[in-house]
Amino acid sequence: MQLTVAQTDNLKWLDLQLSNYKYPFPVSTLELNIQNQTLNMAYINVKARHHNRLIQ
Repeated sequence: MQLTVAQTDNLKWLDLQLSNYKYPFPVSTLELNIQNQTLNMAYINVKARHHNRLIQ
């Protein structure tokens, strides 16, 4: 019988905001106030290599 071992040695714990995750592009944040709560939204703004062309 062969048992499979999980790859726990190489796993890295991530926090709720994924702040310790290495993204391929810079991450920006936007502070929002919605329903009397201050929220932070993270986003990545990447320009497309080829834009979609409208065909008419």
